Amino acid sequence: MKIFRILAFNALIVFFNVHVSASALCDTVEDVRRSVEAWHPPGTVTEMGHDATKAFLDDFNARPPVSKFTGESMAVVDQQDSPFIILVTFEKSCAVVTMAVKRGLFMSIFNGPKEKTSI
Repeated sequence: MKIFRILAFNALIVFFNVHVSASALCDTVEDVRRSVEAWHPPGTVTEMGHDATKAFLDDFNARPPVSKFTGESMAVVDQQDSPFIILVTFEKSCAVVTMAVKRGLFMSIFNGPKEKTSI
């Protein structure tokens, strides 16, 4: 019986720590911006609104391997010398997912399909 009390107590501690951590750790766009400004050399952070985020993620998620990333908005972190763009998606103003995307892939999705012109 003593082992069950110990397990129950440990489960309660884990639940409490996870609950407190989840509510206390809400990184906002401004938190991301402050972190990026501290990089050497610093990167830039550009915010994407709801419509642009949805369009980008719809296209990104449809490409192989198929994914299911979501977000109400997104921060685009660019450090010029890096071959990657860092994307941070937000739900209710809290960071949800951070991912690194190859610069070329990001630019092809962001710029959309190019119209072919005849000469």
